[in-house]
Amino acid sequence: MWQAVELTRRNEFALACTPEVGRLLQLLAAGAERLCELGTAYGVGAAWIASGMHTNGTLLTVKKDPDRAAGARSLFRGHPSIEATKR
Repeated sequence: MWQAVELTRRNEFALACTPEVGRLLQLLAAGAERLCELGTAYGVGAAWIASGMHTNGTLLTVKKDPDRAAGARSLFRGHPSIEATKR
């Protein structure tokens, strides 16, 4: 999660998910097996969602901006349960 926060800071993106909203996302995702997020930016919210989802869950997170989508994709590389894509 903190890697996503650092990526967001490095890219000077001020609208990232706050910790309070992140905890809410984590709670709402609790035990879910299939999730989708629209507008991932650099992946802060997605990291919160992934931290709450079922251990066998999957998360698809989408961003229209190609640079931000690429940043999220690189962040979640190595996490087969999370797919970050540009759409």
